[in-house]
Amino acid sequence: MRVLAGIGGAALIVLLLSEFFVAFMLPRRVRRDPRIARRLIGLLWSPWRAFSRRFAAATADTMLGLFGPLALLFELFVWVIGLMIGYGLLEWAVAGGSFGDRVLLSSGLFLSAGSTGGSRSRGSPSAAWCSSPCSAACACPPEASRASR
Repeated sequence: MRVLAGIGGAALIVLLLSEFFVAFMLPRRVRRDPRIARRLIGLLWSPWRAFSRRFAAATADTMLGLFGPLALLFELFVWVIGLMIGYGLLEWAVAGGSFGDRVLLSSGLFLSAGSTGGSRSRGSPSAAWCSSPCSAACACPPEASRASR
């Protein structure tokens, strides 16, 4: 079960990062359009257009103009949530424990650039990062600091 979750998590991470790369990072068109972004825009556009038609023409035009930036933010939100779930699946497959705790830990690491705060145990990913040779500014427990020497 955990092996399948790890494979699924890794596949989800690769899929979302490749879609993000194609949608945002490439300065030119590619042979295939981003599938996730296209489906999200398709799902959001019809209700948004129906909602904006209830207003006067000027207000409806303003509402339709807001769709692009809001859809971009929604796409980023979906990709971030998907990456946190993918990393949570991958970590659950490797470390075990409860899946909810692993998603919470992976989201904390993902959103805070590696600093989860609080106490760090020897087996946590944060302690592994702290035991690296370049961790002079890291607030590690003494046993993790001694392990790197």
